[in-house]
Amino acid sequence: MIIINSKNIDRVSWSLREAQRALDSTPIVFAKRQIGRYIVQLGSLGHLYNAVNELLEVAVAARDMAEKLGIGEYSVVAEPSRAYITPELLPEVMPPLPRARPAEPAREPEININYFNCSDISPEYIKFCIKNIEIAYYRGI
Repeated sequence: MIIINSKNIDRVSWSLREAQRALDSTPIVFAKRQIGRYIVQLGSLGHLYNAVNELLEVAVAARDMAEKLGIGEYSVVAEPSRAYITPELLPEVMPPLPRARPAEPAREPEININYFNCSDISPEYIKFCIKNIEIAYYRGI
């Protein structure tokens, strides 16, 4: 559950927009993406992106609804299955992010190639040999 007070809703909205941009613009490195100090596996990236988008939509819709109803001070309560606003000022609840751990550098993927029938193996070339014909591609190591 997340509770956001009306006095902080703009700050939270901007933080969520920045998180959205970070998710969109951070380069992907070998099935992982680094977002700030955190490494996120790509399998969980979609869930994280969806959660940020949903929370941003709830915050914007609640602010608009409160303006239309003329409510000055309110709290937005976002639960997994529903979200609502209340005129009471509840204490804010924001789940803490896990502590950042130093990320290990991404390793270059290893290439395991079957050098079909080639007599010598050169690491800078990818070779395929068919009878007495050798086809080699320069890898540039």
